[in-house]
Amino acid sequence: VIQCSKLLSDTTVIQFYPSKFVLITDILDTFGKLVYERIFSMCADHCNPLPDNFTPESVNDIAKETCLNWFFKIASIRELIPRFYVETSILKCNKFLSKTGILECLPRLTSMIRGIGDPLVAVYARAYLCRVGIEVAPYLKDNLSK
Repeated sequence: VIQCSKLLSDTTVIQFYPSKFVLITDILDTFGKLVYERIFSMCADHCNPLPDNFTPESVNDIAKETCLNWFFKIASIRELIPRFYVETSILKCNKFLSKTGILECLPRLTSMIRGIGDPLVAVYARAYLCRVGIEVAPYLKDNLSK
């Protein structure tokens, strides 16, 4: 996933960038979905499955620790663009850690885009963040205008 995300910083063949963006973000979405489902499955007991509208208090410690480890691994990625895309892909996993996790991450991810020097790469990064943000937290629309 990191290597795929690195490809999004290359705009040498500008005509191919939209297609490359769609293909790579599809991979990122699949990755994010797999991570979320894996952590969600760690929360469920054989007797008590975790409801879809769970709270962080109902998540067990093993699942929280695994989720936190994912965010720590992503934070250790040195390059801005892969770190941004991979973290955005697992944004939904913040639900396991705190009620305000997504609310806190969206402004930070929005400001990370300012560090991207290429305007084309930056606008596509913003589009991906908007798409994931609307899916994960449709009630948070403040970051769409920043």
